[in-house]
Amino acid sequence: MNIAINEVMYDVGYNDTKAFRDVFSRVTGLSPVEYTSKYNKESKLSIV
Repeated sequence: MNIAINEVMYDVGYNDTKAFRDVFSRVTGLSPVEYTSKYNKESKLSIV
C-alpha cells in the first residue's frame, strides 16, 4: 500500500507538516521520507 505522507498526517490529526515530521522522526528515528523509502524497499524484497 502506498499512502501519501500528507494523507497520514491529516488522518492522525496534524495540520502542520513540520510538527508531524518532528514527532514522526522522534518516534521512529527516521524522517517520513526515510521511513517510506526503507519500508517500501523491504516490502518489495519480501514479495520477490
